[in-house]
Amino acid sequence: MVKLLASMGAVIVIGFSSGSSVHAASIHQPIGVSTDMGSFATFEPIFTIDQSGLAAGYVSGVTDFDTFVAATNTVSGGGSFNTWFSQSGDTTGNLDFDLGGSFAVDSLALWADPQGAGQTVNNFNLLADDNALFSSPILLGNFYAVDGTSDATNFGQIFAFSTVVASHFRIEILSNHGSTLTTGLVEVAFEASPVPVPGIVWAFVSALGLLYSAKRNRL
Repeated sequence: MVKLLASMGAVIVIGFSSGSSVHAASIHQPIGVSTDMGSFATFEPIFTIDQSGLAAGYVSGVTDFDTFVAATNTVSGGGSFNTWFSQSGDTTGNLDFDLGGSFAVDSLALWADPQGAGQTVNNFNLLADDNALFSSPILLGNFYAVDGTSDATNFGQIFAFSTVVASHFRIEILSNHGSTLTTGLVEVAFEASPVPVPGIVWAFVSALGLLYSAKRNRL
């Protein structure tokens, strides 16, 4: 029965991930990040998920996504401990994020490099999957990010897509805004909510409970 429930749940989740009307209102901070583009000196990818490049902080899973992204700009840019830049010459590649579990996600927030040096991510594909290898990725869309300006006006940019249930997301960077030296950004976050348990699962669990009670009553 346990195996049947797990199998049934997997089918439901796959169906749910293909599209849902669930609105995810809170901002979610990834727990991990990696890249095949390397790092320029001490401009490590970890700085894209630690809030160090933002003028204000948020509480993951609590703070309202739309309000925070629209109202929060970057700190003075280019700092080696609040920004990620790829290693010299590697201007395209993948930047992967681990959410720490499966969530219903419908938006990505990105804060650009505020130096205005053409180094910010420009054109990118956004992919989602349930594993770090991206063995069966879902393409969520092709997007363009605006290059950064001064930190005072460098607010977050939101990229929306159909709700997907996934644990890993990949920014496939196709170009930056002209730099031949490096590509980078300040911060990334997601609009996410816990995956609701479909009513059919509750009905199935309830039925199992009734069968178990009936069996005990016969003993």
